[in-house]
Amino acid sequence: MRRSALILALALGASACGGDGGSEPPEALVPVVASAEDLAAACGSAVDWTAAADDLVAAVDAVLVGNDAAAPLDEIVGTTSAQEAMDGLYETVVFSGCPLTPEPATPAQRADALARAGLASAALDDLNAVVGGAPLKTSAPLWYVSDHLIQSIELADIAAGEASIDTLILGSSVALFGFDPAQLAEATGGPAWNAAIGGLPPVGQPAWSRQIHETIGDLEAVVLGLSTFEVFRNCGEGIEDGFEEATTRRSAAFAEIGFLDEVTGTERLFGATPPSYDGAYIEDSRARFPEGSRGRIRLGDERVEHPAGSVQAIQADFREPQVCELQLQAIAELVTTWADRGARVVVALLRSADELIAMHPEGQVAHDVVSADLAELVEAAGGELLDLTDAVEPSQLRDLTHVTATGRRLVTAALAEYLRGS
Repeated sequence: MRRSALILALALGASACGGDGGSEPPEALVPVVASAEDLAAACGSAVDWTAAADDLVAAVDAVLVGNDAAAPLDEIVGTTSAQEAMDGLYETVVFSGCPLTPEPATPAQRADALARAGLASAALDDLNAVVGGAPLKTSAPLWYVSDHLIQSIELADIAAGEASIDTLILGSSVALFGFDPAQLAEATGGPAWNAAIGGLPPVGQPAWSRQIHETIGDLEAVVLGLSTFEVFRNCGEGIEDGFEEATTRRSAAFAEIGFLDEVTGTERLFGATPPSYDGAYIEDSRARFPEGSRGRIRLGDERVEHPAGSVQAIQADFREPQVCELQLQAIAELVTTWADRGARVVVALLRSADELIAMHPEGQVAHDVVSADLAELVEAAGGELLDLTDAVEPSQLRDLTHVTATGRRLVTAALAEYLRGS
C-alpha cells in the first residue's frame, strides 16, 4: 500500500483530541525526530546527507504503517504535543541551516541530494497530514492549500519548458471549475493556464499573481474569474499576509545547505523540476487534475450537494451583508498591476445558483449592485468586466457556486469568443 493511501485512511479514521504539549516528542515520533537530527548533522556532505535523507523517509514510512506497535500513531493525532513535534521537525530538516563548511560535491551528487530534499519534504508533509488530522485539501504545510502546491509545481514546469503562457486564469474554485485551459488554448490559438486555487478569494490573488510573475514574467492576457458572492466574504488581511509569510518561508527551505544552493527554495522543496516530491498531497490533487493539464480539472455533469459548512458560512456572511472593501481593493490592485505590465485584464463574472443569490436579504438586487460597482472599478483600473452569468442555465451548475462539465464548455467558449472578438 502506498504511503499516501495509508495517510488517507488514517486521516479519515482519526478523530482530533486534545493534548497538553511538552518538550518531549510523542513516543511514536521519536524515531523520526532522531533521523531528522542525523540529517541535520550530515549537512556538510552531499553523500552523507543523501543517505541520511533516505533514512528519514524510511523512518516516516515506518511510523505511518505502524511498525512501532508500542506507540500507535492514531493515539496522538490532533494533539498539541504531536503538532509541536512536527513544527520542530520542519525546523530541523527544512530550516535549520548548516554550520558546517560543505565538502565539494559533483553534479551527480548535487542532483541526488536535491531529489532527496523533495522526498524528505514530502515525507514530512505526509506525516503532518496525519498528525494534524486536517483534510488534505487544506492542510499542506508552507502552502495556502494543496491546490497552491500543485499549481506551483505546474508553474515550475511552465517556467522550465519552452512554451510560454499567453492567457492566465486566476480565481478560486469558481474559476478552477469554470474555465477549461485546453479548450481556451485551442479556441484562441495561444497556450493558457488555469492557475485558480480553491478557496483563494480576491484578497489573496495579488500575492499569488506576484509569485507567478516573478517566475514567468509578463503575459498577454489575465482573466480573474469570480462570482459576486465572493466580495461579501473572507474580509480580512490575514489571507494575503499568510500567503506572503508562507512565500518567505519557502524561499528559506534548505537555504544554507551548500550543495543545494544552485536552485530556489521552491525547487528544493520539490526536489527540482520535474519534482521528486511525491505523496498524499500530490495524489489528492492528481485525482482532480492530471500532471501537465495546465489546471484543467476532471469534471462531469453530475449534480453534487454543496458542503454544509460552506453553505452555513455563506449564510453567516449574508446576515450582515456588507460588501468587503478589502476584496474590491484587491481586485483593483490585481487589474492595475497586470494592466501596467501591458496585459489585457478581464474580470469575468460567473453564475451562482438562484438559491445562493436568495440567501442575501436583498436577493438579486444586491448582486446586481455589486456587478455594477465592479464594472466601474475594473474599468477605472484599466481592465474589462465580462458578465458570463447568462452563459449557463441553472441545470448546468453542479452545486451552488460551480458549473458542470457542460457549463464549463459554454463558459469557456463565451470567454474565448470575447477574447477573440474585442
